[in-house]
Amino acid sequence: MKQWSRWCVLVGSAAIGGGAIAQQWKAEVPTVENAGLYRIELSAEIIARSVQNLEDVRIIERSGTMVPFVLDLPESGSKVEREMPFDILRNEKLDHYTIVELQGYEGEIIEAIYLSVRNAWVVKDATITGSDDRKNWYALAQQRVEPAYGGPEPCGALCEAILRIPPSDYPYYRIEINDSLTPPIKVESAEWFTTVEVGTGWTPMEGLVWRQAESSGITRIECFLPYPGRIDRIDMGFKHAGMFHREGRLVVPIVRETRHGSKRRSERIESVVSRFVIDSRRKNFVELSNEPMDTFTIVIENVDNRPLAFESVRLGQRTTSMLVLLEQSKHYTITTGDPKKQAPQYDLAHFKEELPAPIATLNHGPLIALPSTARQGPTIAPSRWWIWAGLVAVLGLVGFMAVRMLREPPSTT
Repeated sequence: MKQWSRWCVLVGSAAIGGGAIAQQWKAEVPTVENAGLYRIELSAEIIARSVQNLEDVRIIERSGTMVPFVLDLPESGSKVEREMPFDILRNEKLDHYTIVELQGYEGEIIEAIYLSVRNAWVVKDATITGSDDRKNWYALAQQRVEPAYGGPEPCGALCEAILRIPPSDYPYYRIEINDSLTPPIKVESAEWFTTVEVGTGWTPMEGLVWRQAESSGITRIECFLPYPGRIDRIDMGFKHAGMFHREGRLVVPIVRETRHGSKRRSERIESVVSRFVIDSRRKNFVELSNEPMDTFTIVIENVDNRPLAFESVRLGQRTTSMLVLLEQSKHYTITTGDPKKQAPQYDLAHFKEELPAPIATLNHGPLIALPSTARQGPTIAPSRWWIWAGLVAVLGLVGFMAVRMLREPPSTT
């Protein structure tokens, strides 16, 4: 009888078994005229709808066959030196000194100041100091100003002098050039060089809605995305801004719950994701690390200045692609959205460095929500007449076995 009971339990379990979670999103891939290796750039939305490492992304041929692919994840671009100008706040000749004061870049590390001097071949001593407020100055270095000294090569209308300083992040710098022995030199401009990354591809994130609001010296740009996009970069554009230098921060709303005795209270606060500086002397953007956000606010501290009129806010994501071998005129679909899926293990991944150059780069179609897969009901529909016949047969069999057991004589020892 115990085996019979187990069998009944198994039958009941099979009858009420549930279905598994399926992919929730799909995007069609355009058909190709020539078979071969293609690069398919993934949209920002398809990345947002996938798990963090894109383990649930698949590409399927119309027959249902899984197609092997290799993810080409974003990498840092090459580094180049870029010239950045200082603002000259003071350029004054005194009795025995020339004083040049420069405005630096807050938060940037500067290791050398490049002075452009009007056609001069001289050597002068200089003292370089730094300041946080243009009132208190602190020693950095003593250097020689040598614009094209020792040349006979002409340097044109402007000669360059390089002043080395220890790595510094002061917002202000002062150069005191000693003119006690020779006439002064004329400083025309000052620059510094920074290392920046170039060559990184960016995929624009569509659908952003934003609005600007002002309150007591603060500009707030409230931003909304229709999906929790993973943001790598925010670019800001301004109307007729002129010269400006402002501090800002990026904040997201969070709900914090507090408890007082038996009472709970929910409080909506802002969490700071990033702090930054915007400046009219350079392109203004904020770099992030794949932050998943759909609602956030850009806060700009105007202090005593007029508010900046925002003209544009653009979001970007480092371009992510898949390398895949496609066949001519076949239909392919990219699917994603199943957090329970694990990354596929394709042989193709071991040959990524040996793959030929892709024939072309493709853009997939818009992301479409798949119909939600309802949990499967019983595999046997109770409304069918034959289920009742089966139940009657099972009950008859149980009754037959019970009667048989009653008729059997008791065993004797």
